[in-house]
Amino acid sequence: MNLEQWVLPDGTATALGNHRPPEEFSFPVRAGLPDLPESQWREFDLRANSDYPVKIKNQGSFGACNGHAAASAAEDARYVAGLDYVPLSPWMIYADLCNGFDRGSIIAEALTHCERKGTCNDSLVPHGTINPRKISSEARENAKRFKIEIGYRISDFREMCIACQLRMPINFSVPVNAGFNMLDAEGVPRNRAGWHNHAVQAGFAMKRGKNGWLIGMRNSWGEQWGINGYCWVSAATVKGSGFDAYAILATEYDPQQAPPPIA
Repeated sequence: MNLEQWVLPDGTATALGNHRPPEEFSFPVRAGLPDLPESQWREFDLRANSDYPVKIKNQGSFGACNGHAAASAAEDARYVAGLDYVPLSPWMIYADLCNGFDRGSIIAEALTHCERKGTCNDSLVPHGTINPRKISSEARENAKRFKIEIGYRISDFREMCIACQLRMPINFSVPVNAGFNMLDAEGVPRNRAGWHNHAVQAGFAMKRGKNGWLIGMRNSWGEQWGINGYCWVSAATVKGSGFDAYAILATEYDPQQAPPPIA
């Protein structure tokens, strides 16, 4: 499978590696995201906290967007849980999913991987590793510390907003096409409805826009893209075919860190 290539504003190329799961695909998610009326939604941005540590990742020329979104979401889940920051590897996830062939992957598979196997400290897997046989036993053992619990399958933008309000990190798909590199005055990509071919991450910020709520999005194309690697997405941003999104309920207990005190 030849991955679709996308040229970034600086002229470098990356790959769009999101695939929609087949209808028979099963994954451990809960039914029925809790409802939260829009009247109770509030603006927030975890990045405004002085201790917020999660950084922008860069998938380079590989179609590893799902692995990167999954790793960033797990880092956000640990932050929300009050656990120490550990940069987590997107490459362990992608290597297992693509089995050494740079062919992209499925959002649900990435999240299932994090639920069942976890992913390790980023320093234990070199950048660009896509062969699972090159991942060390040390990295495999370390990954057991960093598992997540998949929460809910998200069906539309409103449910994305609810998950954000409940501080659940989200992996979701977007259609990358003409205008995606160009942000409007509110920082929203000018893409159009189309096939969803890229996986990104959210859950750390929301704000009111001129025409409705906006959700903060973290991309995995380095800080040269968007607003230092970020942008805001609206309901229009995620229109199209093949939308896929899942919210992480929590991160599992880290056996090497004592749980935070109960307030």
